[in-house]
Amino acid sequence: MRFFGKVWYLDGGRNWKYDRRVYSQSILRQGQETVSDQFFAVTNDCITETLACGLFDSLRPRRGWAHWSFLEFLAADYIKQKEIQLVQLLSLIKNPIDRKVIPQLRGVVAWLCSFNNDLYQIIIEKEPEILIQSDITLFSDNNKETIFCAILDNYETSSLQIRFFNLTSQYKKLNHSNLANQIQEYILNPDNPYSTKKFAIRVAKECDLNTLSPILIRLLLNDDENIRIRIAAGYALESFSHSSDIEGIEVLIPLALLDDPINDRLDLKGLCLNILWPQFIGLNDLIDHLPEPSSGYLGSYFRFIVENFIERLPETEIAATLIWFQGNSANFSDFSIFHKILEQILAKSLNFTDNEEIFNALGQTLSTLILNQYYL
Repeated sequence: MRFFGKVWYLDGGRNWKYDRRVYSQSILRQGQETVSDQFFAVTNDCITETLACGLFDSLRPRRGWAHWSFLEFLAADYIKQKEIQLVQLLSLIKNPIDRKVIPQLRGVVAWLCSFNNDLYQIIIEKEPEILIQSDITLFSDNNKETIFCAILDNYETSSLQIRFFNLTSQYKKLNHSNLANQIQEYILNPDNPYSTKKFAIRVAKECDLNTLSPILIRLLLNDDENIRIRIAAGYALESFSHSSDIEGIEVLIPLALLDDPINDRLDLKGLCLNILWPQFIGLNDLIDHLPEPSSGYLGSYFRFIVENFIERLPETEIAATLIWFQGNSANFSDFSIFHKILEQILAKSLNFTDNEEIFNALGQTLSTLILNQYYL
C-alpha cells in the first residue's frame, strides 16, 4: 500500500516548489510516537489501521487525504502536542526571504493560532487575514472585533485582495455583536480606500447584516460614490431581500428604470430590478425600460433578463407580456437577448393553458410569429 502526499520545499533559487510524492508504507513504518501520554512504536499494523480510517481516500490504491483541511488541523494539533518553542515554530512557517507565512501553510497556521496565543498576537499584527481560515468561533466577540479591525487596517497590502472570492464562504465566521457598527463606521469614512470598503460590504452580505440596509441604500443612490462600492452595496441589498423585507427599498425604483447603456450603470439597474421586481414595479413600467445590453455583457442586468424577469412574472401579467412580444418580435436584431426571453415566456405560458386569456394570447402570438417566419 502506498500513501500519496504533497511536499513544498525551497529550491536553490530560494523559490518554493511543489513536489508530488508517493510514500511506500515501509517509509512511514518507523520511529515511535506518544499520544495522550501513551507511548507506542509505529508498526505496519498502526499504519494500515490509520490509512483505513475516514481521514483518507480509500477508493484508490494510493491513499491520500480525503480533504486537505484534515491534514492542516492534525499538523497543527501535532505541533501543539510537541510543545515546539515559538522561535522554532516561526522558522518553520515563515519564508526566510520576506518573513511572511508560507502560503501553503496558512491553513496550518490558522489552526495553530487557535491553540497558541503568542503566535496569534504575531499573526494578527502582520497577517491577520490568515485568521479567517481558523476556527474563529473559538474566539470571544472582543477578539473577533480586534481581528476584523486588523484585517481592515491591513487589507490593502494583504493576500485577501488576490484571494477575495476564494474565501467569501469564510467571511461569515467574522460575525460578532458589534460587527454592523464596525462596518458602518468604516464604509462611511471617506478617507478609507474603496477596495477595503468593498470587502467590508461583502462581509456584511455574508453575515446577513440587514440592519445596514439604510446605509447601503444611501451608498447605492449616491452618484458621487465609487461605482464599485455602489455595486457592492446593491449585491448586499439583493441578498438581504431574499430573506426579509427592506424598509424604504422602493426609493430604488427610479434607478431601476434608468436606460443608461453603460455596463456599470446596467449593473446598478439590474441589481435594483432583482430587488424590486415584481413587488414594487409593474409590468407596464418595466416593459418600456428594458434596453438591449451590449454584446458580451453578463452582469446583473443580464442575470435579471435571463433568470428573474420571466421566472417571477405573475400569472396575471403573462397575457400582457405575450401581447407585447407579439407586437415587437419583428424588431429584434438577430442576436437580441429578447429572443431568449420570448422562448421563456412561451414555455411558461404552456403551464397556464387552462387560463382562457393566456391561451388566446398564446395562440395569437404563435400565429404572428409563424406569419413573420420567426424561428425558435
